[in-house]
Amino acid sequence: MPSLVRPLVSSLKKSLKGVALDELRALITQLFGNAEQGAFYIPRPIVNGVQSLFQDAAGTTPVTADGDPVGLMLDQSGNGNHATQSVSGSRLVYRTDGVLHWLEGDGIDDFIDTGLSHQAIWAGYVSVRDIAGRAIFGGRSGYIRRFYLFREKVGIASNALSVFTFGDGVLSLSIRSGSAYEAKENSTVISSGTYSGTTQPGASSYLFAFNDAGSDQLNASGKFYGAYFGSPVDADQDLINYLSGLAGLTL
Repeated sequence: MPSLVRPLVSSLKKSLKGVALDELRALITQLFGNAEQGAFYIPRPIVNGVQSLFQDAAGTTPVTADGDPVGLMLDQSGNGNHATQSVSGSRLVYRTDGVLHWLEGDGIDDFIDTGLSHQAIWAGYVSVRDIAGRAIFGGRSGYIRRFYLFREKVGIASNALSVFTFGDGVLSLSIRSGSAYEAKENSTVISSGTYSGTTQPGASSYLFAFNDAGSDQLNASGKFYGAYFGSPVDADQDLINYLSGLAGLTL
């Protein structure tokens, strides 16, 4: 590369990085600027200039390279709902191709606990690729399933709301009010209506597993690029676009 071109390329990279950072900050303000509860997860070693992935749940050893285990993923919302896994054998693995960044599990016992208790009005948006059946995320209350998304079904309480097959991209489930719900694949509503279950808050929510002792793990090839949990988002295209971009997809 000619010597005069290198500074221009370097400057362009820094400029694009700044644009991406400003976009994230604006999105976080949009989603959580009024003290809304929830969490925002981006599985990259550095997010907003801060180390955000760690190999241990205590956050003492940073994730720096492809193949490092992940015991702690920081919540970017400002609410402090950091996702953790204290069992070393059940930790997800950080992966990168130098451009994209994601987490993978072994399909057997790997998952991470967000510690989130979903509310009566709640939403989850998760950016994934290469998934097969089993849990993308799931919560429970007592011994009853609450607010869960598998590749082939979504559910609130113990009943499945709908059965379908997702593709790559941003998968979401929103509880609007009472017994109303809406499930989307990217920007397309694939299921909506009412359900016969209850919106009693769940005890916790796992990524890569249903919160029943970490069962129904996501398949080993499934890739997780980012997620939002919190209040339902009425104008959600900015959120969907950002999460899909983390997966290298343009909608």
